Amino acid sequence: MVALSVVVQGCGSGMKVSRAELVSVTSGFSGTFAVQPARSQHKHGPVPDLFRVLELPTTGTDTVNLSVDRQGRITLNFMDGMSRRTEQFTGRFSKRGYVEIFTHKDIKEVPPAFPIIHGSRQVNRIRLTLTNDGSLVIDNKWENTANIFLMAGGGSGRSQYFFRPVR
Repeated sequence: MVALSVVVQGCGSGMKVSRAELVSVTSGFSGTFAVQPARSQHKHGPVPDLFRVLELPTTGTDTVNLSVDRQGRITLNFMDGMSRRTEQFTGRFSKRGYVEIFTHKDIKEVPPAFPIIHGSRQVNRIRLTLTNDGSLVIDNKWENTANIFLMAGGGSGRSQYFFRPVR
């Protein structure tokens, strides 16, 4: 009996930003940022705006106000047509100075820790931090993989986006 195993793995390549260029996001932070990224490391397709990165419906607005409270909850305030909208995400502060949120975190493994029979992972992790010049950096890492016995497939990737502050 011959077993065929196929594994497709995407390459992750983020921009190199030195620690000296980054500033920690602290509780009580608030800022207004452009919706379109000033620069990005995005390999496939058109570069998404801030709403697409956070998996929200795109609106016609050019700016968004982002604030972080003591518990790491991220609040976005923006105009959607003639009305003001608010979106919230539950996040957590890391020791490295960023706020981390998961828009998807669905992991199934049979048996746990070593999924030889069946496993699937759909994870979308977003980390937010700031640069010295006040730009918002969003690091988006995703993974969508599955396996049944020795057959596996899927992909993963990483993109970084830099959003300029609006004064």
